[in-house]
Amino acid sequence: MEAGLFQVIVGANDELVPKVARLAEQAETSFDQVADTMIFCADTYQAEDEAGKHRIDNLW
Repeated sequence: MEAGLFQVIVGANDELVPKVARLAEQAETSFDQVADTMIFCADTYQAEDEAGKHRIDNLW
């Protein structure tokens, strides 16, 4: 592609777009891992809370 005066901008854009797309894909994977960990922790907390509830119910 011939861009004349705008070649510097076009060239930078041509390099930037694939890099940003690659970083976005990596971020998606990282966010999925964080979400999975948070869901696991919440489920574990809930299960432990429910398992210990019977000990607390008649304490007072």
